[in-house]
Amino acid sequence: MTSADTSTIRSLIVTLTMNPALDLTTNTQVVGPTHKIRCGAVRYDAGGGGINVARVARALGGSVSAVLPAGGRPERSSPSWSQVREFRITV
Repeated sequence: MTSADTSTIRSLIVTLTMNPALDLTTNTQVVGPTHKIRCGAVRYDAGGGGINVARVARALGGSVSAVLPAGGRPERSSPSWSQVREFRITV
């Protein structure tokens, strides 16, 4: 293999997150001592150690796959994985 051949080889990073998190984020215009703080819409993101590592590695140009268990009962009123922004098995 020549050095020209090795420049086209890309390594694949695979992360495994056995206990993924569902991160909820919102924003507000002002935070201060008051009775109520008005927040914007909630954003759902997959999180957890391996998922966060995969997100950063991809942002740095890496080829990454994040492996995680995801599921839940759709009848529950709590947020579900179907609401996660940009959720894909390959991140």
